[in-house]
Order: sequence, then structure tokens, then C-alpha cells
Amino acid sequence: MLRNLAGMTGTGLLSAGALGGAFGWTGPMAYWLVTESALAAGLNTPWIWPGRQPDEGGAATCAALVFAAGIAVIMLRGTPERAAGPSEPQHSRWSHLSRSAGESVQSADSP
Repeated sequence: MLRNLAGMTGTGLLSAGALGGAFGWTGPMAYWLVTESALAAGLNTPWIWPGRQPDEGGAATCAALVFAAGIAVIMLRGTPERAAGPSEPQHSRWSHLSRSAGESVQSADSP
């Protein structure tokens, strides 16, 4: 179960790194479709780790490699949204709580 979780997390991180965070789900879904087709066709490879025996080392290695690749992509590159940078300044939604009662909020136009 841990092997499958790590592998699917890796595919999600890889697709989030390639397509953006909003489409991170497409990698695991595509992987499940490919895996289902491969299992139906009788293919037997460690890259289809959900269909392998729990004690098989090759399947665990493949899932670990995908997980490590996903972590590396997100850590080094980030998602496309993050790599492009914010289009406008990001303000904390809680910034109004740090103002004292006597302070007024200034607009961007005022000096």
C-alpha cells in the first residue's frame, strides 16, 4: 500500500510540475488508465507496480524512482504558476488583523 501511495504521489507531483497544480490529478488518472490497459493485455513489468506482488523489490524501486522524480521536479522547478511568478502582489488574507484600531487603510492611489 505504501508503495502504491508513493508511486501515485510521484505521478501527481510530476504532472503538477508539468501542467500546473490545478491539473496535478491528470497524471495519476492517466497512469491508472495505462496500468489497467497493460494489466488487461497481460503485460508484466515492474513499472505497473499496483498489479505486482507486495514483496516484489522491482515494483517498489520503480515506485520510489517516480516518487523521487516528482519530489525533485517540484523542489527544483515548482509548478508552472510558481515559475512564472505572481501577476499581482499577493496580500495575506489576514493582514487586516495586524492593523491597530486607529489605523486607516490606504488605497493604492493615496500617497
